Order: sequence, then C-alpha cells, then structure tokens
Amino acid sequence: KNKIYLIIFIVTAFFLMEFFLFDNFTKKADNFFNLLYKKEYSVAYNRYLAKELKDGLPLNKFINYVTYYHLDKVESTFWKKKKLSNGDYAYLLGTLYTDIGHIQIEIKLIKRDDKWKIYELNVLNPEKIKSITSKNF
Repeated sequence: KNKIYLIIFIVTAFFLMEFFLFDNFTKKADNFFNLLYKKEYSVAYNRYLAKELKDGLPLNKFINYVTYYHLDKVESTFWKKKKLSNGDYAYLLGTLYTDIGHIQIEIKLIKRDDKWKIYELNVLNPEKIKSITSKNF
C-alpha cells in the first residue's frame, strides 16, 4: 500500500513540476509570438530578447528576420520538447501554426534577473536551419 502512495506522490510531483517550471518559460515564448502577431516588434525585441542577442542584432534586422520567416503570423504554438537545465537555461522545440502553414522552431532561453529571455531562435526546415544567435544574422 505504501508503494502505491509513493507512486502517486511521484506522478503528482512530476505533473506539478511540469506545470510550475515549464509553464513559465513556455508562456514567455507564447507571449513573445503574440506580440509579434500584433506587430509590436519593438516591445517583443526589448522585453523578450537577451542582451547577448540584442547586442549583435539591431531591431531592423530582427524585424526583417521575423517577417521573412512569418514569425509575426503565428496563431498558436505546440511545444513538443521542453527542457530545463540548471534552473537558468531552457530549451523549447515545437511547431508554430500560421494561416499559411506551420513552422518548426527551436528556442533557447536564459534566466536573467528572474526573467526568461531568448538568446537563440532557430527556424527549422528540411533543407536548412536559419537562426538568430548572438553570433550571426
């Protein structure tokens, strides 16, 4: 009987961890795409991009990237892989759904001053990977 309670406790703890830990940074990513959808590029850029990424990526190039890859047309998201490392780094792999199709995306986040910030954003497709990192674009 104690084993059953232990199993129930572990399963419950896992779901609570999923909800509280992963929900925070997935919501940040969803909020980021929501701002892009509303064409609030500057707000999305300043609120959700890490300093390391913004240092190598002026706002005008960010807007070019976002519009070129239709990241401002996202109507919904599905995160199929969520990973948290050391409490300060997060990884998301998922699909962005738009009115023109779907986009495979990979996002890496870092926690700065208790806030999740995007430091790498990769649009994935069968032929190539296009990405914004603090090193390129």
